[in-house]
Amino acid sequence: MLVHAQVSRLVYDLNRAPDMAGAMAPRSELHDIPGNANLSTDDRAARTAALYLPFHDGLHALLMDRIARGLLPALITIHSFTPVYFGTPRAVEFGVIHDADDTLPRAIWMRPAPAPP
Repeated sequence: MLVHAQVSRLVYDLNRAPDMAGAMAPRSELHDIPGNANLSTDDRAARTAALYLPFHDGLHALLMDRIARGLLPALITIHSFTPVYFGTPRAVEFGVIHDADDTLPRAIWMRPAPAPP
């Protein structure tokens, strides 16, 4: 099942907690984001309530439902990359972020995991 943002990450980056500066960044790379300039505490709280909380509540509910049913969910977040970032070309189009278990990202990139020491 797909759980996805309803707005651009330039409005609210749902991968960032409400207290993180990048959640509603006033600038992206070299570009100002006028709608994020000088947000008040109330503005930030309203966006958090409207966007962040429903997204994370829904995601949490889905994961807990799957776990309760005895299913082992895989949480995959996708972040696309611009071809050039701060003037530096990038060699990849997307990244795979993971915790300590890198089994799934390695499978996605089709690289065998190194042999244990």
